[in-house]
Amino acid sequence: MQFDRRLFLLGGLLFALWPTGNVFAQGASPLMSRAVPGPLYFGGFNAYYDGQYRDAMQIFRSEGRGAIKTVESRWIDSICYHTMAGEACYQLGQNAEAINHYDSALQLVVRFADWMLKVQFPPQVRPAPPTDRVQVPWGATTRPALLGNYPSTTSIAQGRIDNNQQYRQGGVVSAPVLFPINSIEIVRTASIALRRRREILGPVATQSQITKDVLAVLERQQAQPNHWSETLQDVQRGMANAAAGRDEQAKTILERAIVASGQYDHPLTGQVLLELGRIALDQGQYPQAAEYFLEATYSGAQYNDPSVIDDAFRYGFLVHLMTNQPGMYAPLEPAAAWARVKGYRALQASLTVYAAENQAHLHNFNDALKLAGSARSVIGNRQMSAGRIGARLNYVTALAQAGRGDTNAMQQALAAATNFQRSGGSTWLYQISLVDEMFSKGSVSSRTLMSFYQLLLREPTQRDWAYDPLEALGVVMTPHEPSLENWFDVAIDRREDRAAFEISELARRHRFLSTLPLGGRLLELRWLLDGPPEALDQAGGLERQDLLARYPRYADLARAIGELRAQDRTEPLIPIDADAIRRKTERANKLAAFTAEQQQILQAIALGRHASAIVFPPKRTVEQVQAGLPDRQGILAFFGTKRKLHGLFVSKDEFMIWPVGTPAQLQKRTVAVLRELGHVDGNRKLDATTLASNGWRKPARELFAGLIEGGKSDFAANLDELAIVPDGLLWYVPFEAFPSSNAEESPPMISRVRIRYAPTAGLAVPDGRGRRQLQHAAVVLGRLFPRDADAVANEAFEELSQIVPGCVALPVSSPAAGNVSAQSLDAAIVFQDLANTGSPYDWSPLPLNGGSHASSLADWVSLGAAGPQVIMLPGFHTPAENALKGAGNANGDDLFLPLCGLMASGARTILISRWRTAGQSGYDLVREFTRELPFSSAASAWQRSVEFVTSADLNPTAEPRVDAKPDAPVTSAEHPFFWGGYMLVDSGEGVPSDEEDDDPVAEVLVQ
Repeated sequence: MQFDRRLFLLGGLLFALWPTGNVFAQGASPLMSRAVPGPLYFGGFNAYYDGQYRDAMQIFRSEGRGAIKTVESRWIDSICYHTMAGEACYQLGQNAEAINHYDSALQLVVRFADWMLKVQFPPQVRPAPPTDRVQVPWGATTRPALLGNYPSTTSIAQGRIDNNQQYRQGGVVSAPVLFPINSIEIVRTASIALRRRREILGPVATQSQITKDVLAVLERQQAQPNHWSETLQDVQRGMANAAAGRDEQAKTILERAIVASGQYDHPLTGQVLLELGRIALDQGQYPQAAEYFLEATYSGAQYNDPSVIDDAFRYGFLVHLMTNQPGMYAPLEPAAAWARVKGYRALQASLTVYAAENQAHLHNFNDALKLAGSARSVIGNRQMSAGRIGARLNYVTALAQAGRGDTNAMQQALAAATNFQRSGGSTWLYQISLVDEMFSKGSVSSRTLMSFYQLLLREPTQRDWAYDPLEALGVVMTPHEPSLENWFDVAIDRREDRAAFEISELARRHRFLSTLPLGGRLLELRWLLDGPPEALDQAGGLERQDLLARYPRYADLARAIGELRAQDRTEPLIPIDADAIRRKTERANKLAAFTAEQQQILQAIALGRHASAIVFPPKRTVEQVQAGLPDRQGILAFFGTKRKLHGLFVSKDEFMIWPVGTPAQLQKRTVAVLRELGHVDGNRKLDATTLASNGWRKPARELFAGLIEGGKSDFAANLDELAIVPDGLLWYVPFEAFPSSNAEESPPMISRVRIRYAPTAGLAVPDGRGRRQLQHAAVVLGRLFPRDADAVANEAFEELSQIVPGCVALPVSSPAAGNVSAQSLDAAIVFQDLANTGSPYDWSPLPLNGGSHASSLADWVSLGAAGPQVIMLPGFHTPAENALKGAGNANGDDLFLPLCGLMASGARTILISRWRTAGQSGYDLVREFTRELPFSSAASAWQRSVEFVTSADLNPTAEPRVDAKPDAPVTSAEHPFFWGGYMLVDSGEGVPSDEEDDDPVAEVLVQ
């Protein structure tokens, strides 16, 4: 039955004749013989079941505006109007508006809790004729219950106490009026409000005052004792208990409420079965859940309730997938055909979308797209296209297109689906926003906030992906770092310091992954399937085996890629004859084709219901970090929220956390240090006066003292090596240059303790992979400074080639893209200016082919841990080079995100510049660092490199950023300008192994 707007206009005319206003205050009226809710309300279901949700919402709201009102409020008929308006909002993805309607409905449930005691129900249920049983094509009930015959209209005795001043003495009670109502519909919608509200609010519903109030009034006797109408109260009581998180109590009550008088099905039986199925599903009782859901569809059909049918099939289909049942979920096709005959267009579209997803999970992608096309035709231009059904259709289309390898079509459909989630359709994201609101208002205890954040800010689990992959995708693809910061602040306030440490790590990981395609899910699958085995725990290893068994083509491609990489490593990086060039080009083309095919498979997995362990960056507890740290090594980390910056220190036997200061204080001190170091812009020359000045020492000492004064530990005195995990503006601060004591001429920190950095504390700890020797190293030649001659980099390369056997200079024109060439390298050194002004990943770490972005960092990340272990980028730029002036919202992400990306692509050691010196001193630092790497840890190698450069004579004419005046020569590189701009990012591994490492893909396949 298709909705016709003319019915709405006719309904408006009828509505004008319908009694409105404060009828109970006015006394009895002959027009009261008509039951509420009335025919216009039920006419709204035509629009609702047709998928015209906005039109249905307008009808239900219009009816609500003309609803019956008592002196104090609306009456019980508004439970129906509010609930169904809420259902229309829910279908459109308007969660907040839906909750407002459900809350209004349930407030009336509380206010008029005893209304059923005033209803003149029939004394007993009469059986309905067997011929009333509805036959459906997808099966038949196996339950022995009989059908009951229930009146569509009952009378309620309604009166009021008039509290006007003239009747104060004793009060006057108006004579009771028998008023016709549809009792079943009022209970049905009250139950829907409870059930749907629980679905949207999730765990937040348990703390809602409305939930508590409804449960309190329904726990009291609100129906005639020993009468079949007690079943109607039990339905509501069961739903209320479920909303309060009391599933076991709900189950007991609902099992009793399946039938009335112990034997008769009723119009709410479907809802009861549906909720019992949901409880069984949550408890892992899958066969029982499947039976409940299927029986709910029969009851929904019996009592003409397509919404129950839709929800029951949604969960039944979910159980089918979660239990790995073979083939199609059999009831879907006949049920969709039945819905078409009945004119339930929204139900037909919804069931067809489920069938399409079922085909996609069976890898029948073309059949899935055909069904998706059928669903799109059913939807047409109806308003459901912009709601949940449309979002699910877009998701299924993306899933099928990913399986077919059509990346563009997949991305377009997925964008539409996830935009719906982000714009209000996601219940999970909505729940997070509600807890943030509680945090801001201080409306619940810190203990409650802690538990809510722990649950809602979890990374999606295996059950989350299996239960609702679109919800999980929406959460991982949507940045919610402010919520994680709130959680951190709650942990700090509760003095749960170890939890605060783990939350800070979780926030850093989310900050990175949420910037990647599919919220980092593709990267995690790469690490899971191709990454080093040492990076996986036991569960991850089993998950890897399971996925490789499910997708044998991926395993075949991984094996072929491993063989090609092994061949590449046996031949020179630069082919010297025509045959070698041909072989390398063929390998490069095959590698590109195989990895692209792998990426298509990963996309299909990533969009599906398969869980994927989050492997990178690793998440470690305080205890795990301490266990991985050698003696006399520590980690000094910082984490900032809108309220305050905090310092965190971890060593083998020590852990502490302390407040540092506000973001405004940090910025002021950071800018002061950078300015005193001579930073105005990235090309400005510094004169001898600036480079001889100690003016930077005081602000540097003040900044460092402010950062560590709450830590109660002398880091430099008690440690040999310190790993720093910066946050925000601290990424631009040269910690190695800080004075190591309060003495006026104290040496820099790096002279007393080895300094290295890491994007997260988990990445600052060795993971057991070890480092390999630089047997396959390449240098990209260019100009670190625009006015350099080509000979400058060439001479630097000649010196490097004497240190690293087999080191080669890569030509600008290469037979392979940079990300393909990188798979054959142990180390990459780039003597080029790398000004990244766009996305954190829209630049090339190995700028071949004229610097083409065909091999951007984003392309490297897509390959997982296949890149070089050592990367040196002495020509990188950050806002530090102009003391953050004009940098807008400089927040350190221009270093944090690229560093995470490089380490995600396999790098273990990265030397990168905060500001570019571009002179001989810079080349010397890279050379000496490379010389030392084979014989020591990276931090030791860097410390000795700095010692070498600062103790050697400086040639000012070879320093393009030094103002070389004959009368005031600069002869020393002691000033931190020359070496403090370099950041050594390293995982803390020791001396590299002399053995050639196997390809990680080959190791995977051997296992």
